[in-house]
This record gives sequence, structure tokens and C-alpha cells, in this order.
Amino acid sequence: MDPHGRIVAANLFIRTSTGEEWTVPLTGQRLSLGRTHDNDVSFPEDRGLSRRHLLLERDGDGWTVRDLG
Repeated sequence: MDPHGRIVAANLFIRTSTGEEWTVPLTGQRLSLGRTHDNDVSFPEDRGLSRRHLLLERDGDGWTVRDLG
């Protein structure tokens, strides 16, 4: 929420190693990111990422990022 109590949409902005840019709306309770296709957002060709790299979880009015390795 902003200072006036209005709900503000949250987005994850990603820039890949090849320069591609993605905007992913954070609409649910969690979002996973990694190399495997079972993630909500996957980059199978990016060897810099783990198979299950990180998890974003809604935390009250904000988001928490958990490093999964």
C-alpha cells in the first residue's frame, strides 16, 4: 500500500545476461525462479542460476526473497 492506503501493484523486473528484459507481475502468494521448467519463471539456458534459485513470498504488504541455492 502507498502512504494513502491505496493498493500498489508489485512487479519483479528482470534483466537477463543476454540483455532481455522481463516484467513479472507479483500477483499470488509466491513466485519461484530458476533453471527448471517447474518454476513459475524459468531460464533453462542460464547456467548462473540454480535449478531452484529463489523464492519470493508475500509478507504482509511486501515481499521476502529466499535464496534457495
